[in-house]
Amino acid sequence: MIEQKHLLQAIKCATGGKVATYVSGPITTGPRFFEWYISTGHLLEHNDIAYQQNKQISVLAQNESDIIEAAKTIRCKFNGSVIEPASLHIPSWNQQDYYEFWTKLMKLFVSRVITLDGWQYSIGCVIEFYHAIQYGIQVESFDGKIITEIYARKLIHDAANDIELRGASFELIRQMAQRLRAKDLLNGEFSG
Repeated sequence: MIEQKHLLQAIKCATGGKVATYVSGPITTGPRFFEWYISTGHLLEHNDIAYQQNKQISVLAQNESDIIEAAKTIRCKFNGSVIEPASLHIPSWNQQDYYEFWTKLMKLFVSRVITLDGWQYSIGCVIEFYHAIQYGIQVESFDGKIITEIYARKLIHDAANDIELRGASFELIRQMAQRLRAKDLLNGEFSG
């Protein structure tokens, strides 16, 4: 099993310190997931292989491609290391493992977070935003606008309302909206 500490050591070898830009964008959820789930995903058995394969093609692969392309663009604009989470695939890791790893990495190596459109619809991105604020890391949109905590809370609240409104008949969607809206998530007490 790949241990987080070894990956962090490798990144330390490459960056040498808190100098990297981190690209935060939806991977497993986000706007693309909600559109897919409402149109197709809810018709498939959640634990079935067809659900997972369809989600991989329709959501994950496209979200990952967006993040990788954004990182390429950012690398052309700025000097320094750019870290994107979309290229790291460790089969033995669950979602909590990824949350823990990326937030540890941010604390140790990241000086700026750039968010992609729709980040506020992603629980993982909201967790990353919260940790960035806690670590004193500047967060900005892809077009360079600073995202303050107050503005982020509004974006997250509006996203949760939108998700709940459009997905009112789907329990999975309602639960995700509740997690985004949850006071403990926005106040940083959320552990994963």
